[in-house]
Amino acid sequence: MKNLTLKEAFEQFLEGSSFARRTRESYAEDLAPLWAVSGQTPLSALTAEVVYTFLARQEALAPATYNRRLAALRSFIRWLRVQGWQIEDVLAQVARKPEGARTPRALDA
Repeated sequence: MKNLTLKEAFEQFLEGSSFARRTRESYAEDLAPLWAVSGQTPLSALTAEVVYTFLARQEALAPATYNRRLAALRSFIRWLRVQGWQIEDVLAQVARKPEGARTPRALDA
């Protein structure tokens, strides 16, 4: 995995995963904003600053969307660490946003 870009490493992560097709698609969609900004940078450029900047840009999103993007990023970083990359666990102190109670909605006839 030497000399990979962030995007290439992410593609390897998805290809080697046992995730359902829709999960892989969702992860790709959820992290697309990160790849648009940093995808062509070397994998070693995935620093706390890059991650926190990405998450700060997600703050205005609904809590469920923010949490889904955070989960995708956590999964990718965990995979990198398992693969032997010396990437700090930059998300260890990042909490999910509270989503609140969902109220049932009536179905349309």
